[in-house]
Amino acid sequence: MNWRRFFAAVVFAFTAAVVLDILLNGVLLRNVWRASAHGWRSPAEMNRLVPLGWISILLVIIFQSAIFVRAKWQGIGRGLEFGGWLALASFIGVVGGMASVVSWPLTLILAMAAQQVMNNLITGFSLGWLYRTPGH
Repeated sequence: MNWRRFFAAVVFAFTAAVVLDILLNGVLLRNVWRASAHGWRSPAEMNRLVPLGWISILLVIIFQSAIFVRAKWQGIGRGLEFGGWLALASFIGVVGGMASVVSWPLTLILAMAAQQVMNNLITGFSLGWLYRTPGH
């Protein structure tokens, strides 16, 4: 395994996922989150636990990357296919799972699912780009 490429893919995908998380939740959905504040931890407690969420994202990206590399897949097309399948699975899991257990606004549930879709596509793209056939 080329560890340099592996870690480059993980760092790129993780950075993109965190930036996307901040933009989506901290900027675009700020008012929707505030409107549903009664169902959340206190802001101080959430801020204290944010690193746990980011560590979880990092671990998911590492495991997904390990699967891609161990399967010896290459190329952007294969990376996007891999990311697409993961995206589909996570979208269904988030929407079905969350909608069945919480009374959050559908906007939030769909935004969380869309964020997972983007995270998976970004991870797939970064892996495919860094693990492409030489000259492509």
